[in-house]
Amino acid sequence: MSDFEFNCPHCKQLLEAPEDMRGRAIECPACQGSIQIPIDPLNVPTQGTIESHRELSTVWFKRNPGRVRGITFVVAGGILAVLIACLTWRSIAPPTWVTISYGELLDRDAIIRTGQDLGSALRDGNLRNAIQPFVDGYSQLLPVAIEFTKGPDQTPCHSILDFFPSGERQPAWVAIFRGGRIHIVTDDKNHAKVFLLGVDPKQAYFQNYSVVRHCLGMLSRLANGSVNVDVFAYHNDYTNSELRLNTKPYSFRSNAFGPRKPVVDLDALSVFFAEGPEIQGATLNEDQGLVLYGSECPKQTLAGHPIELSDLAVAYRAVFHAGDNDAFISLDPNKDPTKVTVNFGGFLENTRIGSVVLEADKRFKTITSGLDPNTFLDIRNYTRKHVPSFLSSAEYDLLTREQSTKGQWIGTRFWYYPDAIGVDSDLNWEYAVLANPRFTADAERSREDFASLEEFERKKRNTLSPSIRENIDDLNRNYVQYAQAFSEISELTTVARLMGICSWLIKAKPDGIDLDALLEVELPPCTTEVERTQLIAATFFSYPKAEMPDRDRIVADSTVVFLTPILDQTVDEFFQTPDNIVKYLSGEKQPTAANHAKFDSEATLLFSQYQNRKVRDILHSQLEVMLLAAYAATARTVDVPLPPMAINLEARITTDKTALASLESSLASLESSRENLDSSITQIKIRMLASPEAHNALVDRHNELVEQKNAVVEQYNAVVEQYNAVVEQKKTVVEQYKALDVQYPYILQITGGINLEPSKFAIRQNASSPSLIDFKSRTTKIRSRWTNIGESKKWIRSDSMAQGTLPVGLRAKLKDLTVTASQIKRWIKTDARDGSWKTAIRLDASRAREKSYDAQQQALQVAEFTAGQLQSLIIAQRDAKGRIVFRRSERLDVLAPQTPPIWALPNTRTAIGE
Repeated sequence: MSDFEFNCPHCKQLLEAPEDMRGRAIECPACQGSIQIPIDPLNVPTQGTIESHRELSTVWFKRNPGRVRGITFVVAGGILAVLIACLTWRSIAPPTWVTISYGELLDRDAIIRTGQDLGSALRDGNLRNAIQPFVDGYSQLLPVAIEFTKGPDQTPCHSILDFFPSGERQPAWVAIFRGGRIHIVTDDKNHAKVFLLGVDPKQAYFQNYSVVRHCLGMLSRLANGSVNVDVFAYHNDYTNSELRLNTKPYSFRSNAFGPRKPVVDLDALSVFFAEGPEIQGATLNEDQGLVLYGSECPKQTLAGHPIELSDLAVAYRAVFHAGDNDAFISLDPNKDPTKVTVNFGGFLENTRIGSVVLEADKRFKTITSGLDPNTFLDIRNYTRKHVPSFLSSAEYDLLTREQSTKGQWIGTRFWYYPDAIGVDSDLNWEYAVLANPRFTADAERSREDFASLEEFERKKRNTLSPSIRENIDDLNRNYVQYAQAFSEISELTTVARLMGICSWLIKAKPDGIDLDALLEVELPPCTTEVERTQLIAATFFSYPKAEMPDRDRIVADSTVVFLTPILDQTVDEFFQTPDNIVKYLSGEKQPTAANHAKFDSEATLLFSQYQNRKVRDILHSQLEVMLLAAYAATARTVDVPLPPMAINLEARITTDKTALASLESSLASLESSRENLDSSITQIKIRMLASPEAHNALVDRHNELVEQKNAVVEQYNAVVEQYNAVVEQKKTVVEQYKALDVQYPYILQITGGINLEPSKFAIRQNASSPSLIDFKSRTTKIRSRWTNIGESKKWIRSDSMAQGTLPVGLRAKLKDLTVTASQIKRWIKTDARDGSWKTAIRLDASRAREKSYDAQQQALQVAEFTAGQLQSLIIAQRDAKGRIVFRRSERLDVLAPQTPPIWALPNTRTAIGE
């Protein structure tokens, strides 16, 4: 196909384009101006901006005076531009829209972070933020829909995300694409398709340019030249589970995807963070760009790593590009009632900031139960070394003898809020100083503990356990001490500083500087949990019922027991008999006859069917988890160490038992001696009666034996008295032991999260703020190296703005991408008789994708493979409404991918990428 030449109407640069590009809108690679490639040699545009038409109209009329005879134009007030714009609008064909249904692909039973299922949440327009992570990813269907309507790409394309597997270093913009709102596919040569939210693709492109330019620039460098770009606009209708795609693209060819505004100096910011300062504030203006200021302190860390520019990029992305799903971390209900789901907003998952806020959230488990959330060890004593006032929630209950919740399951959600994190700014948004960069802890009852949302809203705070309120108040009062004990709470302050500065930036709306340059920063690998088993604990304490134990006794003698491991025991190991399952099901330590009969058959069946399976396998609801926890605590199925008093009493009982045994042995011996003496005396009496002459001789022996017997009887009686005394003593000790009251205040199930929404930070325009006035005076003295400004701490600032260069890490990544792209193999086969076609792409030795379009059935099949195993198989077909409906196929007979595919053997149109 031949090329033709034309001039850019803005910079007059001579450009060249293929014939099939006539009439398409492009960006001038020289000046980045928006232009329309002319359809005919007159260079008259048929589409473009009003500004381009205003300039081009003058040139066109000068060149073609004969064409305007008899027409009068009023130029004043820009009417000419408006007229041409109207003529241009009429010349544009209306967009061609197609509707794509992904409803049949949804897991409507999936649990969203509110605890309700996705199916019901889709009908609630107020839940877009919670729904977004479940549906935005279906933008991957858009390029498939284009192929369904227009035929296969000449060179099979793939998502740019295929270049960036999870768990590897990658630029910050990749997570935004992985979220799904922006989707780009490429053929790794010179063609890319861009899918953006909007109605008009050109407008959508310019609105998202500062984000997509990073990817397109990467593809241009990968292609070592210009890239043909087709931009499509689409809308995602969450309620109806439909994508509406404008199939008429905004198309252009370019190799220039640089910034259109001055960018932040990434190198200067990187040097600043390498010094490890504690961020105190910032300035923002078009001359110097974004400048950060910090003071001397111990080196700042996040997730144990020194703070880096990448951490600022994560915070910026969370604030500026979260969509509806604002930044947060939350532990929420899971389909498996024994687990909780870890939800993130603002693309914080798999980042160091995300790791910190997750660990800080998990640390609530220590503050309430005394257990470490990762090792599950009892660390109450460790915590008290740093925070002497610390008591767990159960210890508070024992101290106040709060028994209203004894043995009950109490669901509580703990939260950190940013409401008190302040940023004072001047009226022009040029200066910002951080004030109180510390999250505030709070708590409320769990939604699951109430019958309705209305009841929850009404009672979630006033039904909070007093002990929980004590926990929260102690944490907020002694935050510094808790931060010394637990690094994640200390690092949470660093998160507050980063998020506070970025929340100020979005309020400032910096039009004169391209902050999206931060999206080019590479992020280090980091993995955060997706779900975790619930931490279930019970606290035990034994003491005489009449006694009021003090704090020291409770601290010394109470025992916290981690109940969660019972979930992984077999049913046989844990319950041992069906009768114990009856106790679990009934919630009673000694079930009534009626309850025993009610649950007996179910218990027998459960024990029979699940005897060799794990306990967690018999749990299908939150109620069953509660019953299990209560049974484990009340039935004392776990080993609970005895308190010292009980140990002493048991020792005394043992000693008494030994003494009684010894006395009983002595009594038996004395009794035997008495019986022997009686026998001897009886024999002598018989002899005395039988032989009178021997009578006098036996009298002395008889009297001697009688005296011995009396002595034995006397000794026996003394031992009996001693024995009875020990028996009474033992009885008293046993009664004391039995009088011990075993307390198990409640079973803890803790969920919650951390709110990081930028709108919740206290961003204030307050020019008279003393801290702001003081900060402004400091900034004139601080330099880009550590500066002594006459205070106890040194200060440092980042350098002024300079045009950023391609980061070294990204240059290295491009080399890897070049190798990766060169190894990707593609095949295509078309049937000229009916229009059927097949394509296949091998991304690497593990991943493959095959598409097959049956023209007769008008059905497109897409198969995804990993390591030769079919991962998913979806079918696209039109329905009666004309929609392209995607559904999952139940077929299992799809052949494993081969290289090359069987259908791509010789005599077929193949060998793309071979």
